[in-house]
Amino acid sequence: MDDLEQWINEAEEQIQNPEFNGADVKAVGDLAEEQLRLMRLIDRIEEVLATAKKALRNVQWVLLPDAMAAAGISKFDMTNGSQIQIKDYLHCDLGKMDGAQKGAMFDWLIKHRHDEIINTNLPYKLARGQYEDAIAIKNMVEREFHVTAPVYHDVHWQTLDKWARGMREQGEPFPEDIFNLIVGRQAKIKVKS
Repeated sequence: MDDLEQWINEAEEQIQNPEFNGADVKAVGDLAEEQLRLMRLIDRIEEVLATAKKALRNVQWVLLPDAMAAAGISKFDMTNGSQIQIKDYLHCDLGKMDGAQKGAMFDWLIKHRHDEIINTNLPYKLARGQYEDAIAIKNMVEREFHVTAPVYHDVHWQTLDKWARGMREQGEPFPEDIFNLIVGRQAKIKVKS
């Protein structure tokens, strides 16, 4: 058993299912102490988990792809039946963009005539590429009904990733910082059951 398994086993042993043992002040105090102890245990486990995830990202995204590249291989069969394969990876991280960055991304896409990947929404969803129709409807609604008609933009992350891959493959420049572009190599391991 390695150190990690031992630590996990010890943590599991510390998790008890307390029972309600009466309505006296001592029982309340005991349960409150148990809650605090479990909260500290969870905090510690989450710290260890965050550290483990960071270490995994380093192995998966840096160390293993670099080691395989240095060895001149992109695929490796392990003795346990698992297979490691290095694949190129590209992702525009929409989830970490703030409103201003998303706005800059949409402005750039529109200005450079890539609005066909944008999903544009009024209260009704329009198909991809109908940005100009949406603006015409918005302007008509505002003119005819004297109301503000907001237009919401969205682009599915897979559509954006596919578009970005195509742009890079064609050598077409685009502002990678606005798109929160992550490019790298990833080690994927297929574990044999």
